[in-house]
Amino acid sequence: MKIKTNKKSYTGTESIARINNYIQKKKAEAMEIIVKLWESGELDTLSINALKNYIIKPNDQSSFYQFTEHLIIDLKSPIALAQLILTNKH
Repeated sequence: MKIKTNKKSYTGTESIARINNYIQKKKAEAMEIIVKLWESGELDTLSINALKNYIIKPNDQSSFYQFTEHLIIDLKSPIALAQLILTNKH
């Protein structure tokens, strides 16, 4: 019976397991965000770039670009658009 050994081909780090664990942790965090957005009904209204911004969150403060992107997404939803039209009729 042969004993199978793993060939260490990547030499950029001491611990491949640590990198794999880190990747799995980030993947789980991303999936948690996606599930929360799906449960709230927001996932269907987000573009891929907006979803990426939710997941990556480069900083806790929203930039003006992110704010306007979310505002545009909100205005594209039929309910928000109807509310905007009704409030502007007065």
